[in-house]
Amino acid sequence: MLVTSFLVLPFSYALFGQGSGLLNFQGRVIVKDSVFEGIGQFKFALVNNNDSTVLWFNSPDGDGDDEPDLPVSVPVTSGLYSILLGDTELANMNPIPAETFSAEKLYLRVWFYDQLNGYQQLTPDQRVIPSGYALMAGTVPDGAITTQKLAPDLFDNLTESISPSGLTVVSNQPQDAQLLAKEYIPFMSVPAPSWRSGPNSAELLPRFGHTAIWNGDSW
Repeated sequence: MLVTSFLVLPFSYALFGQGSGLLNFQGRVIVKDSVFEGIGQFKFALVNNNDSTVLWFNSPDGDGDDEPDLPVSVPVTSGLYSILLGDTELANMNPIPAETFSAEKLYLRVWFYDQLNGYQQLTPDQRVIPSGYALMAGTVPDGAITTQKLAPDLFDNLTESISPSGLTVVSNQPQDAQLLAKEYIPFMSVPAPSWRSGPNSAELLPRFGHTAIWNGDSW
């Protein structure tokens, strides 16, 4: 007889820009009233709330029996195990598509093989209730966030928050009203040197040691 139980720990999942997700799961398994110790062979599936649709298998279901064909080897210590579902660095682990987590209710189904009794489905299926998640930019369509969705003073606040103390700002206006309104203090003025006249027939020579500032109309 195979008796199993699951730790009452919250799931956590994260969605990433490449359109796949990870699901952290921790569980406990007991075989014939004794905690299992060693390398356990597990199969995993994510199903919807009425068990009508399997949304994900850890490996392909080539024979169509609604059970993954290949298991994932997981170390079990004193009956406890932990696994990151969707981690493709693990053998026989498929990525979890991001859209899987959009299901109204999501349940994890687990099969276990203790090397003696064959694969058995652990019951009941465990509902996935995330304790926290992160949505990265890749799950948001390009161009979905426009300036109309942003606060009007966002950029002013952002500029003020990143402007370090003692920042020097150069303006082509001796008393720049916008800078004075932001409490910048003018401390010096640099007069522009006169331009040197040259013959119209000669190519203009470059000026060295000077900075040209575009004021929107001219240099």
